[in-house]
Amino acid sequence: MGKESKQSVSVFQVNPTVWAQALDLADGDGRRIEIRGEFDVVVHNEPLPPSKRMTYAAAE
Repeated sequence: MGKESKQSVSVFQVNPTVWAQALDLADGDGRRIEIRGEFDVVVHNEPLPPSKRMTYAAAE
């Protein structure tokens, strides 16, 4: 994920177990989750500032 996408949404295939562990580690405090591959997800320790966070709502 080195380059920034010009699209507003990107879709990546990530192993569900790996993704669940990343979400658990991020713990809802705004930490950055970086997807590098299906089994390579990095959770950065420093929280992102609120202006850099993205929020997605589920379609109803």
